[in-house]
Amino acid sequence: MQVIGIGDFGEEEESSNLKRCIQVIHRIQQPKNVLIGLGDNFYPNGIDVYMDEESFQKVRSFFLYKKKTHTNKIRNILFLMKQYLRRHTEKFRKLRGRMHMILGNHDYYSNHSDRLELFLHRKENQFKWYMKNKWYNFVRTYNGFKIEFIAIDTNVESLSKDEMQKQKSFLQNILLIKKKCHYRIIFGHHPLFSNGQHGNATGALRKFYEFIIKLGRIDIIMSGHDHDKQILQRKIFKQTIIQIVSGSSCRSRPINILAQKRKGDIFTATYGFIELLLRKSSFVINIWNNNNKIEFSKNFLKIN
Repeated sequence: MQVIGIGDFGEEEESSNLKRCIQVIHRIQQPKNVLIGLGDNFYPNGIDVYMDEESFQKVRSFFLYKKKTHTNKIRNILFLMKQYLRRHTEKFRKLRGRMHMILGNHDYYSNHSDRLELFLHRKENQFKWYMKNKWYNFVRTYNGFKIEFIAIDTNVESLSKDEMQKQKSFLQNILLIKKKCHYRIIFGHHPLFSNGQHGNATGALRKFYEFIIKLGRIDIIMSGHDHDKQILQRKIFKQTIIQIVSGSSCRSRPINILAQKRKGDIFTATYGFIELLLRKSSFVINIWNNNNKIEFSKNFLKIN
């Protein structure tokens, strides 16, 4: 099973770096693949369409309950929202299948932006991006074994207490059940471990990740946020976890000079994305740049 993770691609202006990344993904995509968008979908401030609470509730009713509205104000807001999405998704149209999306920190920066994205991505429509909820899961079967993908919202400082409790309850319900899934892959915008400029998760985010890992087996965490590409292997609560960071599709930053880099850590600051090739007893991780070259490739044995 091929899994491709690409993050931090929210430039509205056409980015030649991102365009080349998409061209490479299009060339290497296999028939059985899962395409994951790792957040920061709209720079710099999410869907930056201002509306008051009354207008938001009318937009909400339109998306959730199909309630039509005939005011010019609401029609204009809906038009602007769809234009936002169309401009950002057009470049991804040539890729095979839908992109499973999550929210990054930039997707929260404008009024109602996170909920507006959810309305747009949830709809089964012509757009490539899809997000069932702020947190959700799905299972894929490949060559007789199952892979469970679990999307989480790592914007813990932006979520209300009620939202965090709902997310934790969702995770308890799926992680405490011993499913016969050979792999469990978590994907959330902020990484647990990173040698990039933002560093390792701390505070509430660290506690949230620890809560997840204590619930059940996790094999791989896929993230963006840091504008680089990384492969890190760490042991936590008796589990060996692979942390993948893939956040340099259109922006790039160097390594954090204060990072406590360990032997075997992989870090590249070139533009690109990361590919996983999952087999039953092992998996390969390829770091691709946007010049159609694999910068690094490593085979890992399935441990957990």
